[in-house]
Amino acid sequence: MLVLAAILIIVDSIRNLDNANFSLLTLLSNALLLLIIKEIIWTVLRFIKQEKFSLSPFIYIGVISSIREIMFLSIQKTIEKPEGLTITLEILVNAFVVFLLVLAYYFFKKARVLAGEDS
Repeated sequence: MLVLAAILIIVDSIRNLDNANFSLLTLLSNALLLLIIKEIIWTVLRFIKQEKFSLSPFIYIGVISSIREIMFLSIQKTIEKPEGLTITLEILVNAFVVFLLVLAYYFFKKARVLAGEDS
């Protein structure tokens, strides 16, 4: 089902490239969604092959998802020009989540190097 979803996203993106309502943001969003699907498929395949479990794909998915959300909130803020700080706070929270996930990835890789599992 994930592969079918990825194929449908690619076909939809290619088909709508000449559409005036189809923006570069939508194309970028679809590309990021494909990266998320790729990471999920890769993790499932590793699980099926009974290979060693890794935390990295989940950190990648979290970072990509947060970046997608930041993009959409930024566009929403530009288009709607809402009153108050709600969208700005949401963007800041997502940026903080990206920072924490990158920091977690750094410590995860550092721990693996110290344990001799990674080079």
